[in-house]
Amino acid sequence: MDAIEIKHNDQISNIFVEKSLERLGSLLPSSNIIVLIDENVNRLYGNLFSQFKLISIRSGEPEKTLDTVAGIYGQLIELEADRHTFILGVGGGIVCDMAGFIASTYMRGLRFGFIPTTLMAQADASIGGKNGVNFHRFKNMIGTINQPEFVLADVRFLSTLPLRELNAGFAEIIKYGLISDKSILDDFDLNINQYLKVDTDELAKLIFKCASIKANIVNMDAREQGLRKILNFGHTIGHAIERISSDHNHGEGVSMGMVAAMKISQVKGDISIAETDRVCSLLLKLYLPVSIGRQLFPGIIESLRADKKRNQQFIDYIILKRLGTAEIIQMTFAELSALLLNMKL
Repeated sequence: MDAIEIKHNDQISNIFVEKSLERLGSLLPSSNIIVLIDENVNRLYGNLFSQFKLISIRSGEPEKTLDTVAGIYGQLIELEADRHTFILGVGGGIVCDMAGFIASTYMRGLRFGFIPTTLMAQADASIGGKNGVNFHRFKNMIGTINQPEFVLADVRFLSTLPLRELNAGFAEIIKYGLISDKSILDDFDLNINQYLKVDTDELAKLIFKCASIKANIVNMDAREQGLRKILNFGHTIGHAIERISSDHNHGEGVSMGMVAAMKISQVKGDISIAETDRVCSLLLKLYLPVSIGRQLFPGIIESLRADKKRNQQFIDYIILKRLGTAEIIQMTFAELSALLLNMKL
């Protein structure tokens, strides 16, 4: 597969899929490289990076904080990182987010690249230049938009990915089918068993489709002034669920958020009940939740007021006009809350 390019501020970020790790040597400087690596990935694959200085990062959303970042700044100082140091982030979306943020802010900016090791990171999270951390449990409240020099999405890492994390990645992939390319939904109808068995050749095709869609969108709207907002489909409510419930990871929150958004799209767009049912059935086959417990609703509605897409009493919300086509609409918090409370979710 050819490289996928994101062009921003006269710089090019190259995204490589398939068995791409062999390219690493040609993309890195000859020296002064520090790897920020997920602790679990380090345990499984640390030998692949033993020639570099390593900083291990603990797994989990609670680690994605300014306190963690401050500790890593301290380790960079101890390792004598300077303005010529290259930061390589190796891990899932959390590590890539933090590595990009740290590289963008340490000494006012270092070169950096990513090796995403989860399905979610390979298909979505490592692409597009958004880097950040959570603040007081609010998702990605503090961050930068700065593109990595490269993303190496080597599908071989997926062979050791826990099933729950694999399924979480499928939620983001389904999102791309809903907002941009309906053929992705058809791919699942044909190949779902191969995907669940981690057929890396088939998964590589799926990842390439998603990465290409995201790159095209980012090339048109790098700073999320318009079109890029459609990538938030399912995330408004999904992030709220993540914030108030430790029982659900990002992909599971997005899964429930997408079902809610589809039901809102039945009111605000042209989505049918049958289309919503089709997507719910697919998500369930991927072991993803489609129902939101009523006990979560008060917390969800309160959390919406801290969403980054808020504009005073309004929020940009993403609906589907039809399968494969998304639209950005503005709703008041009161209207969105009323729609949620009146739905069977």
